[in-house]
Amino acid sequence: MKKSTWLIMVLVLLLFCGGARAGIGVKAGICASNWYNDAIALSGVQDRVSVCGGIYYNLSLAGMISLQPELLVVPKGWKIEADVLGQTAGYYVNTDYLEIPVLVKVSLLNTLAAKPVIFVGPYFAYNIAAKVKGRLLGQAATVDFEQAYGEINKNDTGMVVGLGLDLSAGVTTVTLDARVMVGLSKIYEPKPGTADVKMMNKSVAVLAGFAF
Repeated sequence: MKKSTWLIMVLVLLLFCGGARAGIGVKAGICASNWYNDAIALSGVQDRVSVCGGIYYNLSLAGMISLQPELLVVPKGWKIEADVLGQTAGYYVNTDYLEIPVLVKVSLLNTLAAKPVIFVGPYFAYNIAAKVKGRLLGQAATVDFEQAYGEINKNDTGMVVGLGLDLSAGVTTVTLDARVMVGLSKIYEPKPGTADVKMMNKSVAVLAGFAF
C-alpha cells in the first residue's frame, strides 16, 4: 500500500478521534481450540479448553461504530484422551499465543442500557510457548514442539467474528461476548521427510469483562 494511502487513513482516524469517547477494560473467559485443514478431517482429536483473557481499548468513532484493539493471551492446540486400564492416558499439543485482535464493533441499539453488539476484524498473534505432552499409566513426558512436528511459525494471522452485549452500569460497562477465531496462517513447517500439510488454528471463546 502506498504511503499516501496510509497517511489518509491515519488522518481520517485522527479526525474521528477528535471528539471520541474511549475506555480501557479487562476481559477473561473460556477458549476451546483445535487445528483444521479444509481438505483433512481430524478424527478423534478433541479441543484444548483453557482460560484466556487480557486487556482491551474501545474507541468510539462515529455513532454506533467503535474500534476495539485487544491484547489477549490465548492458549491453543488440541488433545487426545482415552481410558487405559482405568486411568486417563493423553496426548496434548499446547501452543500459546499473545494475540492482538483489531475489531470494528457495531452497537445495534445504541439507545438502550443493554446494547447488543456485533464485531469483526483481523487478529495478529505471536507464539510464546509450544510443547507436546504425553501421559500413560501414571508416567508423563514433555518435549519441544519442534521435536514432534517441526519448526513452529512464530507469527499467526486470522479473522475474528462475534456478537455480544454491553451493559452500562454507571461509569463502568460490563461486556459479554462470544467469538469465533479462524487462523489463516500455517502453524508450523514440518520436519524433513514428513507430509507438508497446512494446519491452521481455529478457536471459539466466551468472554466477560468490564471497561472504565
